[in-house]
Amino acid sequence: MSMTTLLCPFNGVLEIKDNNGNISLAPMKNGVPYFRESGTEHDVINGNDFECAFVETEFLI
Repeated sequence: MSMTTLLCPFNGVLEIKDNNGNISLAPMKNGVPYFRESGTEHDVINGNDFECAFVETEFLI
């Protein structure tokens, strides 16, 4: 099993697009980690009106 962790340095939203073209919203808060199960192919899209950057790390458990 593995988990993906994203530590977000901004307040905003990321759009997550899956292989079927479905888009879900992932609200981000400065300094609050975001977790999800790994293994899902997806694209991350900036859903804000400002530039943003992040580091995504996958942990193998």
